[in-house]
Amino acid sequence: MGSFFSRSMQPLKDPEKLSQGYLDNLTHGTLERYADFWEKAYGETHPDGQHIIIDVGQDHYGGFAREPIDWPLKKLRKMYGRLGEDECKRIVRFAGIHLDGLILVERLGVAPLRYLTLPTLEVQQKEDITIAAHSEETNFLLALYYRWALQALSELRFLHSHGVYIKFMSSQNVWLRSDYSLAITGFISAIVEGDPDKEEDYGEGGWVGDEYIECDLIDERNAASTGSFQEDLFFWAVFVWRLMTHEHSNEANWEPQSLDEPYDCVDPVQGEGLESRMSPCDISYLPAEFQQRRLYQQLDERRLGDILVKSWTGSYKNIDEAIEDIQQIARGQGLAVEGDEVGIGKTWEDVFEVVRTGELY
Repeated sequence: MGSFFSRSMQPLKDPEKLSQGYLDNLTHGTLERYADFWEKAYGETHPDGQHIIIDVGQDHYGGFAREPIDWPLKKLRKMYGRLGEDECKRIVRFAGIHLDGLILVERLGVAPLRYLTLPTLEVQQKEDITIAAHSEETNFLLALYYRWALQALSELRFLHSHGVYIKFMSSQNVWLRSDYSLAITGFISAIVEGDPDKEEDYGEGGWVGDEYIECDLIDERNAASTGSFQEDLFFWAVFVWRLMTHEHSNEANWEPQSLDEPYDCVDPVQGEGLESRMSPCDISYLPAEFQQRRLYQQLDERRLGDILVKSWTGSYKNIDEAIEDIQQIARGQGLAVEGDEVGIGKTWEDVFEVVRTGELY
């Protein structure tokens, strides 16, 4: 197998020139918005078309004096600094720091997952349970999700080996390469072992997330300052659960268009009340209540249901156990699995077409 970066990207030779070019384009409003990290930091395409410049927004911080505007950049510099020259193909490659402190990373071939639409994963009723349908499209889509699940675990394992814990994961962290393989970036909630966050650097910032559900597998007294593989695996499972339940398809219906609309409370917990339609202001207590009772939703085996529940309940001793379980399920369906790659007998580019669904603002 050849190098993952089959078309090497040339490092920029003049950070000063890059920085000035960025500022000139920003002034004239010509930079393309590529990614958004919880409206705390943004990725914009560099004029060379091969890199993304990560910067903080200039119009979202007027009321946030308790957190320095540049804390996400400090987090990314710390995380990439810990990794040093070690590279993992499941992490968006670091390309440098500008003289003005901005972060430069590689630009990937497709786009951030959050802004893509994928085919709907077809499900069917069998007796009293919902299972993934047996169709060619569903089989391909499940194979893609197994691939992303394994690749995200490879990324977590690599980071943990360097003492980095991301503490939160969602589609806002996930970018896709031209072969639809996964790469992670935007670790602005990350904790670096042995280098604790300091209040003077982050104020009340330092962590972001977009889930009602919280990881209850760690000591709340130390939750903000420490990381663990259980916590990262917990949010990995929420990310995979959302893949398996249509979040990135045209049938996603969990997000209201306005606060006046009824809201479907969709989280990987279940219980009486979650099926009712409620306003966003009333539902935040429900996931916590059902989570305390360990009422996690159990998907069918092909949608990795048992693996997800084991991740939410802290049943795995390490990440390798989860990897082995996914590999076993994939191989049981006749898929070729080598490491974190899942083969389908075709190139992934020939199977899927994803489309951008909107502009980033």
